[in-house]
Amino acid sequence: MARALAAVLFGLMMVLGGVAPAAAAVKATVNGQQITDVQVSQRLKLFALEGRSGAKAALEELINEALMLQEAKRLNIEISDKQVDDAFLGVARNIKVSSDKLRQILGQNGVNVDTLRDRLRAALAWNSITQNVIMARVQISDAELEQKA
Repeated sequence: MARALAAVLFGLMMVLGGVAPAAAAVKATVNGQQITDVQVSQRLKLFALEGRSGAKAALEELINEALMLQEAKRLNIEISDKQVDDAFLGVARNIKVSSDKLRQILGQNGVNVDTLRDRLRAALAWNSITQNVIMARVQISDAELEQKA
């Protein structure tokens, strides 16, 4: 009885394992955060819309963004969805389309909207880091400015 049950369970695992979708291949790991081939592929599609190319450049950008977001988290800097929505709208306005049209353009080119939103979130996080942390440490007095001028 136990052998029969084990055989049935093993058979089910084999069958279910055969129909399960393939997992995304990990292209890089940044401090425990995985970057997959799916993310690289999506970034390449976004690159194509921008007139850029290069899998290595796409992977490097994703790695840099992961580092930016990790540093923001370490510094307790949070980027709200509203901030990302506003940045998304800004991108749409820069190319003179509505945000709905931008979503449509992305979709027609096989780019998930989250691909652009993730990039925007990382850029906003890095801007916040530079403004709130780095610039706060850089203090130049008026006298120093006059002296250097």
